[in-house]
Amino acid sequence: MHTPLKKRLLDVSGWLLMAGWLLLPYTHLRWLPNLGTTRPLSALPFALAAGLIYLAQVPWQTLRLSQPRSWVGLLQPFRDLPEWRFLRWWLVLIVLGALSALITPLYGSFPQALNRLFGYAIIFTFLFAGLISLKNHGLRRIATWVHLGYLPVLLYAFIEAAAILGSAGAMSVVVFMRTQVIVEYKWLMRMCLFTTEPSFLGFQVLLLIATFPSLKSRLLRLSTSLLILLILVFSSSMMVLMMIAIYACLRILLAIPRRALVRGALAALALLLIFIIIYAALPQMQDSAQTLLGQALENRRIYNLFASSAIRSSFTRNLIYTLIETRGLGLGIGQYGMFWKDIYLRHIDYQAIDVGGEITEKLNSSEYMRPWSVVLGLGVDLGLVGIGLFIAFYYGVLRSLRSQHAFAIAAAGFAALMGAYPIVTPHVWLALAILAVENLPPSRPGKGEVLAQPTPGVRSERGAP
Repeated sequence: MHTPLKKRLLDVSGWLLMAGWLLLPYTHLRWLPNLGTTRPLSALPFALAAGLIYLAQVPWQTLRLSQPRSWVGLLQPFRDLPEWRFLRWWLVLIVLGALSALITPLYGSFPQALNRLFGYAIIFTFLFAGLISLKNHGLRRIATWVHLGYLPVLLYAFIEAAAILGSAGAMSVVVFMRTQVIVEYKWLMRMCLFTTEPSFLGFQVLLLIATFPSLKSRLLRLSTSLLILLILVFSSSMMVLMMIAIYACLRILLAIPRRALVRGALAALALLLIFIIIYAALPQMQDSAQTLLGQALENRRIYNLFASSAIRSSFTRNLIYTLIETRGLGLGIGQYGMFWKDIYLRHIDYQAIDVGGEITEKLNSSEYMRPWSVVLGLGVDLGLVGIGLFIAFYYGVLRSLRSQHAFAIAAAGFAALMGAYPIVTPHVWLALAILAVENLPPSRPGKGEVLAQPTPGVRSERGAP
């Protein structure tokens, strides 16, 4: 490609990458393409930026249709990245998904297969865009963009909090946003911001925590802390609590010396065994425990957490039953929505947990069901091979981690992907991309390699913490 044109493409990609990071809060806008309920606005600039970077870095002058060996140049923009060792596994998942999609017309829904495959491609785009952003702009600048993007969200968070507390004026604003801007979904007086339901905020909180240590602005640190506090108080989301709890617990555990950690674990195990023995031997303690549990469940927030967890657990277990029934082969990419009801009704007595009628509503709905776990969903799509490829990808990410903070984020991210269904929500994937290479030495450019350019007029911060 002609050098001036290549430079122009890379300059434009720098601005698009910045826009992608700034637009991360807006993941469920109703006018975007339907990928389920998740419709991240940031996918548009990230995809455009990744496409321009790819076009600029492919050595088109060396490609020959008559020489199949030269076609490997199509992978050069990815192979030149040091992170290719784990990025390649996701590319294999895409290829396997495409092969699976080709046979779905024989028994299922080909459009749904393409929809799901498109989701796989978007994830690869997020990973590629995150890696390129880090290489050319540095983690400090990425963190600034991310948290700047959440400043207007903080204002709307106050409005939602006021609506939850009973403000009529704030409620009118929330009703307008839920009926005109955000994907249609029932609002249950819990903070959702620009998403359909509170659990999606757990992914956003994870990325905010991942980039928080790299912030230098006190204003952004204060605004982000306030936003996370509002989400924690008003979302009543188990996902948010789980993300924060896993991260905090791992940071504490990883900071404890190994010998002290082993001693503490043995002491905790001994105390647990003593408690079990006492609990089994004293009926009055059992009665007291049941009374305390009943009182706790009378609390609306705690009751909602338990009820939501029971429902989500049943949907996740259904994916395991699907793998068992298909003998580990899966249903084919995007085909879970065709068969999930029959499998669910064969294995799960949902009436015992469907207090609010949520499961009954889904069983009676014509909406196409997605797997309620990203990791197990890959197994439902592509069988145990799909799960194996994902584990290879994640293992490559873990091997790249160089800090306790990054490891805690990756562990919380894996828990999120195990128990959540929005496969194209960008926050976890981007956090993995920018932290997996946080402290890796910069790679030497390959022959003919041209890296994406930083935003014009802005100095790169590759070495920024």
